[in-house]
Amino acid sequence: MDKLPPIPTPPAQRFREFRIQVLPVVTFCAVVATIVLMWSRYVEPSNVVGAVESLHANVSSTSSGTLQELKVVRFQMVTNGQVIGQVVTVSPGLLQASIDAMKKDLDVMRARMVTDEERNFISYQGVRLSLLSDRIQHAVNRVNLRQAEADFKRAEDLFHAKPIALISQDAYDLAKTKLEALRVTVADEVKFLEDKERTLPTLRPTTTNSLSVLAAVEAEEKKIRENNQPTILTAPMDGMVTTINARPGEKVLPGVPIVIISGTQPERIVAYIRQPVQVRPKVGDTVQVRRTGFQRTSDVASITEVGTQMELVDPVLLPAANARIPETGLLIAIKVPPGLALIPGEIVNIILKPSNGQ
Repeated sequence: MDKLPPIPTPPAQRFREFRIQVLPVVTFCAVVATIVLMWSRYVEPSNVVGAVESLHANVSSTSSGTLQELKVVRFQMVTNGQVIGQVVTVSPGLLQASIDAMKKDLDVMRARMVTDEERNFISYQGVRLSLLSDRIQHAVNRVNLRQAEADFKRAEDLFHAKPIALISQDAYDLAKTKLEALRVTVADEVKFLEDKERTLPTLRPTTTNSLSVLAAVEAEEKKIRENNQPTILTAPMDGMVTTINARPGEKVLPGVPIVIISGTQPERIVAYIRQPVQVRPKVGDTVQVRRTGFQRTSDVASITEVGTQMELVDPVLLPAANARIPETGLLIAIKVPPGLALIPGEIVNIILKPSNGQ
């Protein structure tokens, strides 16, 4: 009997056999390869957690006073040494009280010198003390002139406000008149004091008994002038104004931040090696810094500092499930790699690179 030809297998049957026998194996191998690839390239866990260090600088006054002027606004970029405001440390009322007390002391000194010195000596001291009083009054008028300039500037802004003026014409004219009167007074006092100082040497007496008293008076006058100088606030570094805690006209205390400036160029990464610490790094060791985005761009950096003890890990760096549980780690500092445009405060993953000999 002749051998019969094989019955041909339909393509649908072949595809069914392929789906049952081959396709599951191929699918399994593809899934495994994809998992391995994603784990190694995207989801590889780091053994160190860290964040880009944020730099902040507090701008405060060294003494209590009133914030007279603030030249910056929030989110404004500033440079190191830039003047951002000034604080008046001595109020006009306190200054006037100090000057009045000093004038009374001068009157007492004058009365005592009348009984101890000759007429020419009394005349000389009277002229000199009068000159000192004029200088003090001149200092008061200069303070009042600065205050009047500030008041006129505010009145001018309010008067020319749009769409309508916020103050009346009388209030504006009053501020302007006060400013012009003080300017004339201060200018005349300068000329008067110069003439008086040129005349004073011709009345100098031969006795020197009052020199110590006059030295004390001049020292007190210098002290009042120095205390009257406003405190200039300057930016201690380049950065952005992120916080403003006071406005012009508010009272400020010494050491209390008025403005907070944040740096824009990070210099290092602060990281923690969580327990257990299997390998203790050294200064100069190489690490891989990896961003937390999906692309997870990375770059190589070096360790600049290694802590000497375990520190509490910042809860922000811990997983959400462990954020409320205190955890300690070995603190290290890493130089920011130039290849990554890291943002201050950004959380990054750190992978320690084994060094030769480990």
